[in-house]
Amino acid sequence: MKKYRNDYRKKGNRYEYTGQWYRTRLSEQELRKTVLSSMILGILALGFYIGGMCLNNDGSRVAWVLLPFVFQLLPVAYVIAGSGALYLRIRQNGENTSALVEIPQAHKKDLSRADYEKQVKRPWRCSLGILILGCGSFVSDLIFIFLDPKQRAVSAEYLFAADSFVLILFGIILTVNNRKIKGSFEKLS
Repeated sequence: MKKYRNDYRKKGNRYEYTGQWYRTRLSEQELRKTVLSSMILGILALGFYIGGMCLNNDGSRVAWVLLPFVFQLLPVAYVIAGSGALYLRIRQNGENTSALVEIPQAHKKDLSRADYEKQVKRPWRCSLGILILGCGSFVSDLIFIFLDPKQRAVSAEYLFAADSFVLILFGIILTVNNRKIKGSFEKLS
């Protein structure tokens, strides 16, 4: 949290936020719907991720096939966490939940720089990560299938490749959805 330490100023026994503010151009209803769909898509992607990890295919015993798939866990988790935090903030209607930080009345519905980076920018970057790592996992599994076509359980490999492809689709949809959210916010001067 050192990154945000200059955004606060001590005011008595409380703190006042003096950093940058970010405001959305979307209506509250439209933002809520977009953020909720991002969170639901992230949860569905997590379900497909867990399903892919439960497969006992030969490719999952090869590091260059498995590692791109394994590294998708953090981006999927951060998409869910960031979207969930933004959705809760929208539902709270700008209520200040911190007893130590004083928020000016004019900025009750705006996001601070820390909130913007954790609830808007991070889910967008992580959705790109899901897309890139999904492509890496899909391509590496296809290479593994074509390198050894006489495998014992080819159907499990095809199922793993299909699961990776579905995660690519989730990555595309999440990237577009989170880009819409990110594009709707503007920095206040």
